[in-house]
Amino acid sequence: MQNRPISERSFQIKKISGTHICSRSYDFGGLVNPDWIAKHYVKEFLSKPDMKTTELKDDIEKKFFCKVSMGQCRRAKVRIQTLIEGKISDHYERLWDYAHEIRRSNPGSTVKLSVHIERWLEKRVQKDIWTGWVLLKGKIVDVENKDNWKWFIELLSEDLGLNEGRELSIISDQHKGLIEAVKEVMPHVEHRQCARHIYANLRKPYSSDEIRKLFWLAAKSTVEIQFMNHINAIKAISIGAYDHLMARNPKSWCRAFFALGKACEAIKNGMSESFNSVIDKARKKPIITMLEEIRLYMMSRCHKMSKIHETWEGDICSSILQKLVKFKRSLRYWNVFPSGGNCFEVRSGFEAYKVDLEGKNCTCRSWGLCGYPCLHACATFYSLHTGPEKNVSFYFEKSKFVEAYKDNIQPLNGSNMWERTSYTKPLPPKDRRMPGRPSVKRKRHVSEKNDKYPTGRVMTCKNCFETGHNSRSCKNPKHVPPPQEPKKKGRPRTVDESERRSRGGRSGRGTRGGGRGSTRESSMNIQNETQQEEGGAEAQEKPMKMPMSMDEDLDTDAAIDVEVVYEAVINDLRFSGYTESEIDSCLTKSQEVGGEEGLRKRRKPFERIIKTKLRKKIAGPGSTSKIPVDVE
Repeated sequence: MQNRPISERSFQIKKISGTHICSRSYDFGGLVNPDWIAKHYVKEFLSKPDMKTTELKDDIEKKFFCKVSMGQCRRAKVRIQTLIEGKISDHYERLWDYAHEIRRSNPGSTVKLSVHIERWLEKRVQKDIWTGWVLLKGKIVDVENKDNWKWFIELLSEDLGLNEGRELSIISDQHKGLIEAVKEVMPHVEHRQCARHIYANLRKPYSSDEIRKLFWLAAKSTVEIQFMNHINAIKAISIGAYDHLMARNPKSWCRAFFALGKACEAIKNGMSESFNSVIDKARKKPIITMLEEIRLYMMSRCHKMSKIHETWEGDICSSILQKLVKFKRSLRYWNVFPSGGNCFEVRSGFEAYKVDLEGKNCTCRSWGLCGYPCLHACATFYSLHTGPEKNVSFYFEKSKFVEAYKDNIQPLNGSNMWERTSYTKPLPPKDRRMPGRPSVKRKRHVSEKNDKYPTGRVMTCKNCFETGHNSRSCKNPKHVPPPQEPKKKGRPRTVDESERRSRGGRSGRGTRGGGRGSTRESSMNIQNETQQEEGGAEAQEKPMKMPMSMDEDLDTDAAIDVEVVYEAVINDLRFSGYTESEIDSCLTKSQEVGGEEGLRKRRKPFERIIKTKLRKKIAGPGSTSKIPVDVE
């Protein structure tokens, strides 16, 4: 009999009963543990590495008919990752071998590894690794601070020969350590700040659509006068927003202050943000796996970009040609007036710009910023029956694009073929635990909608009446409070009007015993039936001008015939218990005058009686007030 492996977990059945009255149990306890799950799902994760924990749990229940918890599945995913990629300590042990392989396969590359030696002579990597290929340069650090940024920029400047940043422009976010490091290492560089990050910080205290539109108009302004017009419009809306933007150095995020001749008008750091989104998943993996995934992505992308120019027609990049074609559609709105030599005036209504073809500039500054002719320059070229393609900057030529992607990253061998180095194997860095309780929820960006998760009470300032802050921290000037609608006097009614009518009309008595409410309703219904019988076919063809029953609410938006109201009020007062003498004394004087004046005079006693006695709304020709009054 063949012996079973010692590592296999098995059990022996000593007694079995053929008759069972218990239900089947799907809980196997310690038999189904994270190690058992990891052993059976390694192949599935190799083909589908992004499998979610809930998907793993459901698949186990369907495939093996057993219950597992979410915690077991999470621990199983960690063990699967360890089986596929190895332990973190194994990755750091091979860092010297990985650096040697990069230098061997890609001559001229710069690879530096910083190791921190502790008291007991154990070398731990400080996560400071610089890998410089021909087209890929990056650094892995434990934290972003001034020292690490300075080391990165020094190595970058040394490898690329940047000459202290002369004739160079860089764009980044508002990280203070990065800004200070750039000032020290590259004092002559033009350091731009991403306008998207500027607006993200502006939106936190000042979230307004008008401010958002004016901000982007100001950031994209190419002339200082345009910038001042838009920024003053923001100042008129909110002085706090104006001070916030002016404190962020507009020369670093507005095109009106950028240097000319660099063929770059970018105000957003979109290229870096796109790259960060691509490597987001790789950043969570062990260090060598992370570097290898980034290297393979960049190697494939460089090869793909080197083949794009093969479909281009002409010597200019296709994206620039598309922009010039877009300008051509708007040329009919601009008139060109020659001034002599190579100077022209391009005018459209009140707008006018000077175009100098020899100096390749326009007073709108777009030509000098972008590197290709602006709309006004294109209008000038087409008026001379020449194309603007020959005046595009050499940065956008096809030959420059081919030269940029000519050299690619060379392939590396697998870890099984790496040469073993004689350096002491470093250990992983210590975990850097931040103070306080770790956050569980994802930190949402200010631009994300938060409708699903309400923030609670909205704070309103009593000084400027804006939301998001209070009067203590308010820096805006004091505003006059907006007028408020006066509150109605008395307590609000708790009984609905329709419910009050159903209880017996105005007096609150029921319909039994001949109350006023029932008498009034029956009398008005009889009157409606009588008028319908007398009208005949005319009553069917012509709609009624108003409801004859005063218990129904009148349509205050439509015109009401005063004569019909007159008859309805008299009939209603008769059945309400008023004598004929009381009705005549109220209406006699108003009947002596005719015309519009008579309508107005007759309307006054009707309106007073309706308000005080019947509690109704009424409006129409001859009304004494524009807004109908609802008397409670």
